[in-house]
Amino acid sequence: MKRSRLTYSEIKRLKAKLLDKRRDILDTVVKIQDGMPSAERANGFSTPMDLEDMAVVNNDIEECYGLLESERQTLAEIDEALRSIEEGTYGLCQRCDDSIAKKRLQAIPWARYCLGCARQIEQEKSASKTGARARHRPARLPRLRWA
Repeated sequence: MKRSRLTYSEIKRLKAKLLDKRRDILDTVVKIQDGMPSAERANGFSTPMDLEDMAVVNNDIEECYGLLESERQTLAEIDEALRSIEEGTYGLCQRCDDSIAKKRLQAIPWARYCLGCARQIEQEKSASKTGARARHRPARLPRLRWA
């Protein structure tokens, strides 16, 4: 198994950065959950909501869930990076086992892939989405002719 080329002090600094980001995310999650709209809070229990009001509240709730999911994903990646520090594999690409560039880790300390592998993964995701869209494209309906 390869070892990271990072020095002890670099790993220590990056670990502190990861822990700071983790705290920030947890604070953000609490703020999102505290501010998350609900039909009862939005309405104040005073009058029945009409469909337009319900649509606005539902849209706000979906937006909050999207933000929470994004934060949850980043939190999972940070936790994985912290685990890899403990295991001694931090800074190694999980795909090709090469070292991840120090500049990349400074920018995204929870990065799991080197830049080359990250680009390949994005291209593969993009290609699979394009293929999925093409497979699920509805068939054209025949034109109706009026007599």
